[in-house]
Amino acid sequence: MASRFLLILLAYTLFGTLAYASTLPVNIALDQPIGTIYQVAPINASGPQNVSPLNNTIIFYIPGTQTSLVFSRFTKVISQTELDLCVIEGIGYLFGAVLAKGGDGFLPLNRVEYKYGNVVINVHDFAAPSFRMTYASVVSTLRGIALFTSMYGYFGMAFEVYDGKKGHVGTGDFGGIIPV
Repeated sequence: MASRFLLILLAYTLFGTLAYASTLPVNIALDQPIGTIYQVAPINASGPQNVSPLNNTIIFYIPGTQTSLVFSRFTKVISQTELDLCVIEGIGYLFGAVLAKGGDGFLPLNRVEYKYGNVVINVHDFAAPSFRMTYASVVSTLRGIALFTSMYGYFGMAFEVYDGKKGHVGTGDFGGIIPV
């Protein structure tokens, strides 16, 4: 149990902070809508803007990275605690994989899935060699999910992953586990 805590603490230190543990507040504001697409970016504002995202597509730029996420297909509300713990478990797993491998690299199976309680996060990369997601890009994606949901609400949703250098590198979704 202590080693798991240390792993999470180390992942937190190396990969950055989640929204609720940020030293500087990261706020979101809406720019002008482009059709049904809303672009959001961190600004120095007094607080996050309220928005009803259920029927829109929202582009979210992850602070401190060249990664952006495009969120869409919003579903029902999910547990904040379970999503946050799912993100922490995912970052802990990725950190362990990077340590075992000795550095960053491509995902070996072109997809990862993290579950905690009744929440699941699925991330898929594209198979073409130039459009593969690395462990670091998946960590940025998980961090972006945590930041976005902490500001807009804990809904299940689909997302697309864009890397500033490579373009569209992955896709995924998160939400409640569908019983079989």
